[in-house]
Amino acid sequence: MRLWALELMANRLKGESRLLSIWRVEDNAFKLRFGKTSYIFDMRRGESLIYPEPENFIETRRYNSPFDVQLAKAAGASEITDVRLCNGDKILRIDLCKSGKYKALNSALVFEFTGKFTNAVLLDDKNTVVEALRHIDGSVSVRELKPGMVYAYPPKNDIKLSPAEAVEDIDAYLQEQYTLRMHKELD
Repeated sequence: MRLWALELMANRLKGESRLLSIWRVEDNAFKLRFGKTSYIFDMRRGESLIYPEPENFIETRRYNSPFDVQLAKAAGASEITDVRLCNGDKILRIDLCKSGKYKALNSALVFEFTGKFTNAVLLDDKNTVVEALRHIDGSVSVRELKPGMVYAYPPKNDIKLSPAEAVEDIDAYLQEQYTLRMHKELD
C-alpha cells in the first residue's frame, strides 16, 4: 500500500468516532466496522491493502487465538480518540478508549504496512505489546516483538516514495485496488 493512500485513509478514519467491532476474517485479514462502513485490513506480507468490505465478502471462519480474544476485549465497541501515521512510515495507529462500568481501558491498534515487517499489534496505554498477529524473535530480526515488551517501530526503509496521485474518493481508489488484486489472483 502506498504511503499517500495510507495518509488519505488515516484522514478518512479520523472522521469516524467509534470502532464497533473488529475480528479476523482470514489468516491475515481483519474486518473493522465503523458505524455504517466496514473495511478489510489485509495484512499479507508484501501485499498489504485496505479496502471497503465487498458486498459478496465471505468470512471463511472465526478465529479464537489469544490475539483474537485480546483484540475483541480491548478494541470492540470503542471510541476512537486518534488516528495517525507514525514514524514517517506506513504505520497506521488507531488510539481507542473503551468505557467500562468502573474505568476506561485505553489501547491502540497498530497496523504496520511495511513490506516484510507487515503486522498488526495491540498495545496498552503504556505502549506495551498486549498481543500481535506475528511475534518476532530477536534471532530473526533486528526488532523483537512479543507480549509484555515495549513496542518499537520496525526499521524504516530507505526507498524513494512515489508521487501522490490526485484521488478524490479514497474508498473508490481502494476498491479499484482490491478489484485489480482479485483479477490478478484469478489469472
